[in-house]
Amino acid sequence: MRAELVRRGVPPGRVTVVYNGVRTDRFRPDVPRVPLAPAGGGPTVLYSGRCTLLKGAGVLADAIPLIWKVIPSTHFAFAGGSAKEVQALLAGRHLPLDRIHLLGRLEYGELPGVYASPDVAVAPTFSDNVPFWVLEILASGVPMVASRVGGIPEVLEDGKNGLLVPPGSAQRLADAVVSLLNDGNRRKEIGRAARTSSEQFTWDRTASATVAWYREALHRGA
Repeated sequence: MRAELVRRGVPPGRVTVVYNGVRTDRFRPDVPRVPLAPAGGGPTVLYSGRCTLLKGAGVLADAIPLIWKVIPSTHFAFAGGSAKEVQALLAGRHLPLDRIHLLGRLEYGELPGVYASPDVAVAPTFSDNVPFWVLEILASGVPMVASRVGGIPEVLEDGKNGLLVPPGSAQRLADAVVSLLNDGNRRKEIGRAARTSSEQFTWDRTASATVAWYREALHRGA
């Protein structure tokens, strides 16, 4: 968003960035987990949000068979969108639905358990600032594969607390997911780093930065 304002002519020195916050006390790795797939199944990949082309849901749909070629036991869980949206997304792709699970729209109180449960989360969006759910996944200690767009690279450092891929590339998305699913130690390492990095984006920090900005603006006005 800052880059967009500067592109439109706002002097860089006039722009102050205050990041979204996350409830790190609510979204945690140690909350009770929720079964996203049948017991005894393979690893689970989570997508959360509406199943729209802008959010990259079509890219994920194209990546699913690529992931199955390498790890056929992988399950995919879709949260947040309606069943009709997911069904429309998958129509024509002839994907077996026994390993695709539709969680539907969830209450806020259900999210911590869901977000702490997958082996990998994906955000293959084409455009975004800093999505709340990316921060919530970080706080949940789950490794995420996300698009290198918008403000996501400002909170996700490739190879450290997550993996970044070019938007629109089903193959790169699939490769990154497979690399994590095949390496449990790396998943744990990235998950721990994700949780640690989420402490930079607490609501307390957001509130403090907002108050500081208003004080500075009032001082300038005076």
